[in-house]
Amino acid sequence: QVIVYNEQILLIEIIYRFFFFFQAEDGIRDFCLSRGLGDVYKRQSLLRKDLELLKQLIEMIFLRMLDVDDDIDDEWSRPPEGYSQDLDTDSDYANVRFGMNTIDRLIAAINYEIMLPILSLMVQQMLQQGHDWRYKHAALMALSQVGEYVENVDFIAPIVDVVTPFLLDQHPRLRYAACHCLGQIGDDMQPKFQEKYNSKCVPPLVQLMTDAIPRVQSHACAALTNIFEGSPQDYVIPYMNEALEKAFALIKDSISIVKENAMSCISAISESAKEAYISYYDISMPILFNILTTHDKKEYKQLRGQTIECITLMSYSVGIQHFAKYAKDVIQAMILIQTNSVEENDPLKSYLLSGWQRLCLLMGKEIVPYMEHIVPSLFKMAHGIFDQSQNCLLYTSDAADDLLCVDLGGRRIIKKKKK
Repeated sequence: QVIVYNEQILLIEIIYRFFFFFQAEDGIRDFCLSRGLGDVYKRQSLLRKDLELLKQLIEMIFLRMLDVDDDIDDEWSRPPEGYSQDLDTDSDYANVRFGMNTIDRLIAAINYEIMLPILSLMVQQMLQQGHDWRYKHAALMALSQVGEYVENVDFIAPIVDVVTPFLLDQHPRLRYAACHCLGQIGDDMQPKFQEKYNSKCVPPLVQLMTDAIPRVQSHACAALTNIFEGSPQDYVIPYMNEALEKAFALIKDSISIVKENAMSCISAISESAKEAYISYYDISMPILFNILTTHDKKEYKQLRGQTIECITLMSYSVGIQHFAKYAKDVIQAMILIQTNSVEENDPLKSYLLSGWQRLCLLMGKEIVPYMEHIVPSLFKMAHGIFDQSQNCLLYTSDAADDLLCVDLGGRRIIKKKKK
């Protein structure tokens, strides 16, 4: 055992030296990290006993996350229409995502009580690097991973205190990272996070919905979606009016990624607010119906899907008596999309399936007269899905991203990749 232990220490030290002292290419650096982590997962006790080795491994992870372009280009600030982060091949995003996922796996493998003090110390050191925004960016993105492993919401107070001021930072990438961090922790620690920190976090996030940088606007909406979705009604209503006013404005006049996340924010608010959303319902429907019927190009498929989700979620929240006057137009629009606009691998499929399910629950027998028009093309579409796999998840937060899933709830935009 002593021999094996020493060999593992030697291996990680060699990887560490190679990583820092040779100008290795990105792929080789990632291999070094993956090799070191592979040994950690097999022999977790190794780093629990030798914290210096753990620090070396975390150093390598952070260095990888620093490997991003110092310049902020227009493509990041204002992504093209139809942009999807899930399909983003940009090396900057890949480096940060690699580091975040690696830290997440390390916390799970080593133990939160051991990891957090070391991670906190290194994050503090990086936040003090005033000369380069990338250190702070890496620190904020790393902090976003800890909420899942903390049971006592009071332990998050120092993190919230550190992160919240960055929502007002001059650098757009740091405002973006602060949105990401609060949105992820807010999702991981519901509803305790909302109860304790909404008054501190939500107002500046709502203000960022009108940020000068569309990418920041989008991520502010995404963070609010995470915080509002599934929250008790009382934690949403105080912020509903201002957030909805800004979200409606963004849907009318912004780029697709902003519209998508603003749409999800409206979905989360309406779902959590329930009957309190009634006063906003008639304002919402014309705006959303316009998106559903006019944004028919391929790059807007995701947006149309989220619009279907939003319309059916908010209608389910307010009840059939308010939806009745819109039912015919909404159903006809969904039938038209289902019949003419759905391709084989299409994000619209899961949104349509879950949308019909909500409408059936909402309308009951009143949907029967429409069934002869809904069912033929619905069966054809569903057959294509179930031909691909026999597995179907009836309710997961990732369902709207998975063509094999029927999502009965809102969509979380900021989320960790499932292990």
